[in-house]
Amino acid sequence: MLFLKTHKTGSTTVAAIVHRYAESRGWACFVPSPDLDSHIFDVGSGVDAALVARAGAPFGCWASHAIWHPRLLDLIGPGAPLVLSVVREPVSRFLSAWDFYSVGARVARD
Repeated sequence: MLFLKTHKTGSTTVAAIVHRYAESRGWACFVPSPDLDSHIFDVGSGVDAALVARAGAPFGCWASHAIWHPRLLDLIGPGAPLVLSVVREPVSRFLSAWDFYSVGARVARD
């Protein structure tokens, strides 16, 4: 199962559900080290691809932040994985991100 996380859409909650589902099935999930918890992985780059390879690919589940790349599909095996994501109404997502990342405070400083 490949869950594509999108910031400020409730994806962290859904990722936790995906992890519990995968664990109940005995699937190995990619779980980044705590220092890379909020890292956005780009498996198309050599550095991130090497990090993921050391973690023990292939996995039964991927539910971490990642930039879309066809290699993500290769990390989930065997067969074609179920791919899912979450979307959110754009204006509420924008406002949520504005508040969460304190954009207003940074704009006022500059």
